[in-house]
Amino acid sequence: MALRKRSGKWHFRFNLDGKEYAETTGLAATERNKRIAQQIESKYLEALLEGRRPTRRVTIRKFDDAFDEFLLWAKAHYREHPDSYKRINTSFASAKIFLEQTP
Repeated sequence: MALRKRSGKWHFRFNLDGKEYAETTGLAATERNKRIAQQIESKYLEALLEGRRPTRRVTIRKFDDAFDEFLLWAKAHYREHPDSYKRINTSFASAKIFLEQTP
């Protein structure tokens, strides 16, 4: 298996039929996650061998839910610049009203 650590995450890279495939598993590079990362790599390779294109699972959520999560992230990310967070919160207020239940 071609599993490796990059930027604190498990990544894999391998060649198949002369083409290189590289992807991140999204898992933290710990021994505890290594087996799961190997399983993700195996499923990816299996999909390629079966002629399918491996895709990541996309979760569709309402704008309200994503908005609230984004604001929590922004508040933490911009804690040294609280005015930036306030500007983002104000700018998104009308979008939240307009797009509230939209996926």
